[in-house]
Amino acid sequence: MQANPDSANHDGLPALHVNASFQSLESKILAYGTEHILFDFALYTLSESGQKHVLFSYCRCGVAITVDE
Repeated sequence: MQANPDSANHDGLPALHVNASFQSLESKILAYGTEHILFDFALYTLSESGQKHVLFSYCRCGVAITVDE
């Protein structure tokens, strides 16, 4: 699902069914050690009427990657 940029109320509804594409990350290991990556995003739900996006929470997801000898 994707927000509809042409929605009458500028709220993205009704949502559009579209093919999804995703970001990806690539890296090369140069040395041993640990690296931390943080992902920040906003999570929305639909209102009880199903016609509005409602902010549920701002979120942060952290990942640590360790390369040992």
